[in-house]
Amino acid sequence: MKKYRYWILTASTLFIFVLWVILVKTVDVVHVPGVGPLGFYNLNTEVFKHTALKVDIDKISKITDILLYSSFLTVAAFGGVGIYQLIKRKSFKKVDPILYLLLGAYVATVILYFVLDLSKINYSPLSVAGDLKVSFPSTHVYICSTYYIVGLITLFKYKNLKTPMKAILIALVGCIFIVVTILRLYSGRHYLTDIIGSVFLIATTCSAYLAFLQLLKEPFGKK
Repeated sequence: MKKYRYWILTASTLFIFVLWVILVKTVDVVHVPGVGPLGFYNLNTEVFKHTALKVDIDKISKITDILLYSSFLTVAAFGGVGIYQLIKRKSFKKVDPILYLLLGAYVATVILYFVLDLSKINYSPLSVAGDLKVSFPSTHVYICSTYYIVGLITLFKYKNLKTPMKAILIALVGCIFIVVTILRLYSGRHYLTDIIGSVFLIATTCSAYLAFLQLLKEPFGKK
């Protein structure tokens, strides 16, 4: 059972995510004039009234933009490691397999986001007739958090860090996740259901990465 724990976790979180999408499309649906149907209408509008309307949403959005862009540094860092290995070892086959898996996770995250974006599951509270903005899932919450988490998992595979350092890094990534999640809700560009859906999607993507990571017999290539 331990061998399949991450596959079971992936299947479970994916089921929850799909169920959540169905609920968003069917529970307490109200048609917003010029925009379209909004699920969990009373919950979403009530939360929106107590968050986004009380802050400077432009400043909040800029902060979340910085957090999102900072997550791209993990891509650049591991990309640099891969290029260095390729030059030094002079063979694509000798580049650590875990770096290819990480690249696949980064690319899959973007592809999945765009697929859901094209599905137009929900529109932003800032949408108006003629200017609809898809908001499910949240780009910032999903991509930023996923990039940091899978990057941290990979780092732990590479470096045998001491427990205090691991705890500090986990706490740092945890704080980034919490901050970007809360601020994105307060940015006024998402409803609560968009944020919750993003969290479920993060759990699915990261557990899938762990599951595929278990399949690697040799995470690191031969030098």
